[in-house]
Amino acid sequence: VIMPRLVSDPVEIMLACATGSLDDVEPVRWSDTSCVAVVMVSRGYPGSYRTGFPITGLDNDADHPDSIVFHAGAQPSDSHADTVVTTGGRVLACVGMADTAAQARERAYRRAERISFEGSYYRRDIAAEADVAASASI
Repeated sequence: VIMPRLVSDPVEIMLACATGSLDDVEPVRWSDTSCVAVVMVSRGYPGSYRTGFPITGLDNDADHPDSIVFHAGAQPSDSHADTVVTTGGRVLACVGMADTAAQARERAYRRAERISFEGSYYRRDIAAEADVAASASI
């Protein structure tokens, strides 16, 4: 939920950190966009879990400009380069972006619902208070 809000160039910031020249970089700029992340995990996580399951629904991000998927425990298959498989317990983070937290939450869950792999699950209460706050203000 942090990186999608970063307006400044992250490479410039990291390079300045690495070279000790952070004082020479313009102040870091952030957008006012609200972001909500829903993490998709493997059955058994945080305990033992199996890996190697194909992940479906990882559509091109251009088709979903209001959300982005960060890969953690996922990588291209060794045997099928066009297939992404699970490699860890915390597999993906689906981040919704919008003007309000309630809208961002809806977009994150909409993106997570399109993705699947054997044993996948995610919490259904992430940013639930955003829905309550949005309902109270109507």
